[in-house]
Amino acid sequence: MPVDRGAQRQDSVGRTRSLFLVCVLASLLVVTTPVAVLASVAHTALALGVGAVLAGSWWRTQAGRATPWPVDVLEGALLVVLVSLCPVPTSVLSVAFSSLWFRSMYGSTVRAFVRVGLVMVALSTGLLLWERLHPAGTSYDPAALFSGFPMLVLNVCVIRALLSGLRGRDEAARREAVVAVLGADLLSAADTARIHALAWSALEDLCATTPGLSLVVVASEGDALRPVRSCGPAVDVGSGAGPVGGVPAEGAVLVDGGGGWGCLRLPGFAGDAWLVVAGPRRAVEAGVDGARAVVHQVVLALRNAEARDALRAQARTDALTGLPNRAAFGEAVAAELADPHSVGCALLFVDLDGFKAVNDGMGHAAGDALLRTVAARLRHVLRDADVCARLGGDEFAVLLPATDAASAAAAGRRVVEALGAPVRIGGERARIGASVGVAHSSDGAGGTADALLRRADAAMYAAKAAGKGCVRTQPGGRPVVATA
Repeated sequence: MPVDRGAQRQDSVGRTRSLFLVCVLASLLVVTTPVAVLASVAHTALALGVGAVLAGSWWRTQAGRATPWPVDVLEGALLVVLVSLCPVPTSVLSVAFSSLWFRSMYGSTVRAFVRVGLVMVALSTGLLLWERLHPAGTSYDPAALFSGFPMLVLNVCVIRALLSGLRGRDEAARREAVVAVLGADLLSAADTARIHALAWSALEDLCATTPGLSLVVVASEGDALRPVRSCGPAVDVGSGAGPVGGVPAEGAVLVDGGGGWGCLRLPGFAGDAWLVVAGPRRAVEAGVDGARAVVHQVVLALRNAEARDALRAQARTDALTGLPNRAAFGEAVAAELADPHSVGCALLFVDLDGFKAVNDGMGHAAGDALLRTVAARLRHVLRDADVCARLGGDEFAVLLPATDAASAAAAGRRVVEALGAPVRIGGERARIGASVGVAHSSDGAGGTADALLRRADAAMYAAKAAGKGCVRTQPGGRPVVATA
């Protein structure tokens, strides 16, 4: 995958590579300048051509393009030419050292040491060629050249160690950035699905920042594991192994040869679920730490979401009966009226007859018990799609979606009949009734929720005036039914 040069400059590895590129280009300029000034025209042109090809190859590497093996051989051959052209062959050591610094920041460790061998061969071959091309009597110290060979090997070892440390620091910084971005995103996440989506996106980013790291969400099904989701290289999660067969302590890492795995218990799943972290040992250790930070953020966000949901439900629910309150009922009616696919709806305004006598005579606890019984009876006689709410005191309201006027009147009769049945409270028998007003969305003026509720309220008062225990529609009309 191509490297983003803009992103590369932002990390330690990219900055160090850029610095080494400057060093190797500067050393090349210092070595080729005397050749261009002192040598013949042919040698000058050849030296400048060698320098241009080497500089272009290094620049291509810095740009993030893959360097095939033949390029290393070509650079070695060009180094032979450069040594043979220089007035003092040992001066090419500066180019050799700086080129190995730069090149050792790319590719594998094996390839870095192969390059050292190529450079040594190139310097030795170039020295033999230099002796043939330069006149007799020109002196140089071959020991000065060969004595630098051990330092070439040592420098590659140091650069590879430096690269490993820089990569580790950059990966840690990227993991911290993933967690920081997740924390900021979770602040605006209001529901569980959104939180889980953000969490998985963060885990994918975490996996991408750590080479070799694999993450697998698994859930237990009896004695087996069922992979739910994964990212990174494929991981074999066998039944009876891993979290179910022998789970380590939370966040611990089990090592098997050069690799390992760890697991973290995941919240928000039905049953037992884990996040399995697998890969090379160093990747797993870093991955467990990063995944733990992600999981902790998610746990906190889920708790906050649950608290918000509870507060929202509490603000929309009548605490005594568990029914929706006036505000929630108004929203439901407004939504039904605004639905373009609605075929009409009706409202029942229910006021209890004789509740005050029970509440005053038997006490407020009995009155509360009676209201809870009324709520239960209303739920029993209404459809699942109907919305029943307590508006306050002994007043209830019912929204009947997709209902015509005749069906609404029939529902009102069922309510009057259900609430007229005797109620036993604390060993005593109580009897109340209900007056019901009906308003349909197709009747009267005004198409708002408040207007429809006012018409149903007016119809309820007409039912009260007609003798209570009956149903009235608005506008006007005779009682539909009356009970004793």
